[in-house]
Amino acid sequence: MSKPTKYTPDVTQKLLDAIRSGFTVKTACVMAGVTDMTLSRWRRQHPDFDTEFKKATEEQTWYSRKAVRRAGFRFMRENLI
Repeated sequence: MSKPTKYTPDVTQKLLDAIRSGFTVKTACVMAGVTDMTLSRWRRQHPDFDTEFKKATEEQTWYSRKAVRRAGFRFMRENLI
C-alpha cells in the first residue's frame, strides 16, 4: 500500500504563498512539509500546478526587484540629497 499524497489544496497553497512572500523554493518546501524532489514531481505530474508555480516565482521576482529599487531610492534620498 502506498503512502497518501501530500498533494492537497492546503499544502500546495501554503507552498505557493511562501514563494510569493519571498521565501526561497527550498524554504517554501520545508514550510509546506515537502521535499524539493516532491515539488519537482508535482510540477511534472500536474501542469496546472506548474503554471501556478511559475506565476508565483514571477511574482516573487517582481516584488523582490521592487523592494531593491525602493531600498536604493531610500538610500539615495537619505545619503545623497
